Amino acid sequence: MFSEDYNAMKNHYLLIQIGHAISQLMEQGLKLMTQAKMSLNQFHEEILNDFKNIRLTDADMAYAGQPCQIRFY
Repeated sequence: MFSEDYNAMKNHYLLIQIGHAISQLMEQGLKLMTQAKMSLNQFHEEILNDFKNIRLTDADMAYAGQPCQIRFY
């Protein structure tokens, strides 16, 4: 739909999947949305603003490289 190039279509699809996974993790992992009385749209706008404005440091990248577990109870 967005390209006739197979690799471009595959990359677009993978980026959509990554965005969806991040959204699902944020929605399920944080109960702050209901505590802060935010709508889902406001919550997604806040996440978007954070991705646009927050810069990762070398310490952040080192921490991100460590193994972790995510559990949903």
